[in-house]
Amino acid sequence: SPGEMNGEDDYSKSAVMLLLVEGGSGYEILFEKRSVFIRQPGEISFPGGKFNPLTDNTYLDTAFRETEEETGLSRAMFSNAFSLPAVVAPMGAMVYPFVAFAGAIDFDCLVLDSREVEEAFTLPLDFFIKNQPEEYSVSLSVNPFSRDGDGRLVQTFPAADLGLPEKYHSSWGSVRHRIYLYKTCRGPVWGITGRII
Repeated sequence: SPGEMNGEDDYSKSAVMLLLVEGGSGYEILFEKRSVFIRQPGEISFPGGKFNPLTDNTYLDTAFRETEEETGLSRAMFSNAFSLPAVVAPMGAMVYPFVAFAGAIDFDCLVLDSREVEEAFTLPLDFFIKNQPEEYSVSLSVNPFSRDGDGRLVQTFPAADLGLPEKYHSSWGSVRHRIYLYKTCRGPVWGITGRII
């Protein structure tokens, strides 16, 4: 069953595929540059997407399905798939990463879904082994309110009305979230993608 962690239903759930393909100098990782038509346009990511309970029995099914939809590469081309630990994004997403192996890919034969993928390319696995990422951090806090499209404050957790201590009536807690960033010849690889690598 896909639900594996306590409280997992509080998160948007996705799966991604770190596909290792044979290249001229060893294994290379397949990446996508995200289309301007989807969230986080222009960013570099792995093939992947949201878990669909109507079509996917497992998160591995999601990773395979999304990879095929986005690149045209079929599940039959992959071997030795295995999972990596789940990653929780600070913005409420839980991502299940998988690694699979494939032979050499003819990029002329890829069928990219232009609604989601601007381009696909590979970078040598060796680059990521030999180069440490730059590390940064952002500060995250809990807010009992949000702002609507007009900038008006919307109370989402009425702490005062619930009789909770005053410290919960406004933002509280401050946690540093580490960000890993690799500078590559194709642009920055960071966020969830950088963390998985």
